[in-house]
Amino acid sequence: GEACVTVFIPSTPTPFTGFTITVRESEVIDCQIPVDEAVRFVLTGGVLLPDKEKPISANASGAPKSLGEPKA
Repeated sequence: GEACVTVFIPSTPTPFTGFTITVRESEVIDCQIPVDEAVRFVLTGGVLLPDKEKPISANASGAPKSLGEPKA
């Protein structure tokens, strides 16, 4: 069979708890960030980004004017 890896999925509000899943290695994207930066990202709810990541700034002109009417 294909190689598999185990992935920890943290839960909220306590990211030190969670569950693990086993997935095919070909379905995993390696983020290439150190463990300490990943833990900081999880503990802050994504507020503190890894050092090499830049926040994406929202462009108001690209925002939709309306989300439309709700579907019945």
